Amino acid sequence: MPGTAEIQDLALRMAEEMERQHKSLRGMDIGLLAQNVVRTFPSVEDNNPMMDAVGPFYDTAGLQRWLATTRQNLGKRSSALQILACKTEDNHLLYPTWQFRRDGTVINGLTEVLTVLAQGTASPWTWALWLTSKIDDELEGMSPAEWLGDERTLAPVLTMAASDAAVWAA
Repeated sequence: MPGTAEIQDLALRMAEEMERQHKSLRGMDIGLLAQNVVRTFPSVEDNNPMMDAVGPFYDTAGLQRWLATTRQNLGKRSSALQILACKTEDNHLLYPTWQFRRDGTVINGLTEVLTVLAQGTASPWTWALWLTSKIDDELEGMSPAEWLGDERTLAPVLTMAASDAAVWAA
């Protein structure tokens, strides 16, 4: 859990970013804003091991707002394997946050990797778990998602994805 200094540092960085984007909190009820943010956090009862391993997530409404797009566009991007959407048991779509850079673009190589993984299984949850699993030797202890997010070469991730997809398909 972050300490007070980390929260203050984050608040300062967010204030700087808002200033760069010419946004202001003037006239806003900060207490109400904080309550609304806290409401978006999952409750302890909502946690499960798969979500803990793969998340955190954006829900559809949150991702729509952030990317200024429609639900239909998110669906098209997900169907085209341009973004990863994981469906919950109650039919809600969740989008792992690690696939997005701070500017809303997707990490390099994600579409290519998802396309390869899809040849082995049609399970986005499996893809997400694979992408977030640490790999000691080939990726220097990083997960494929971290490796791609760090803008490293795509080749070793594609090689491992192809190998694992072949095993899943067998």
